[in-house]
Amino acid sequence: MGELGGGGPFVVREYVHFLGARPDPAVVASIGAAGELDGLTMPDDWYVSGGRELDLVVSYIPAVADLPGWLGFLDRVIERYAGITRYLQVTLEPNFPIPLIDGSSPGVMAALIDGLPHARRALDARGHGDVRVGFSVAEPAEWLGGDAEFWRRLGRPISGASSTTWGWGSIRTRSGRRCRSPGCGR
Repeated sequence: MGELGGGGPFVVREYVHFLGARPDPAVVASIGAAGELDGLTMPDDWYVSGGRELDLVVSYIPAVADLPGWLGFLDRVIERYAGITRYLQVTLEPNFPIPLIDGSSPGVMAALIDGLPHARRALDARGHGDVRVGFSVAEPAEWLGGDAEFWRRLGRPISGASSTTWGWGSIRTRSGRRCRSPGCGR
């Protein structure tokens, strides 16, 4: 692994999944989500040695919308993993509406919009201000309808979400383009 990093930091991505209050055991088994708060693939110290940095993705895929459960899960993830995490992704591709990806989950926009500042506050309160917080997007195929609606919704308050404004920062798309406004991630 050390050689892959070329002498610099080497980012390793891991996933934990919020599946709601009563997840389907078949789904838990199919994505390997059992015991994720007990430990990741490797021992904790592995993620912070040998030039490695952990990019931890917290996926939101409950069968029914559950914002309070989600925010509680974020707190548990942060309590458990903040000390070994360099980057924290709140949701996994919330613009991509295919099964077992967050974009297909009820309440994903509220989970994203409320989850980002919640995670930042939780990290700061625990002394982990150096952990960078963000989210990822996919570039969905046009046969899925693109993602223009996602960017429009991200720019508006979501019914039931406590956030009322959204500040836009710089977003780098998978193709490498840098954009500073909603819609340019398409």
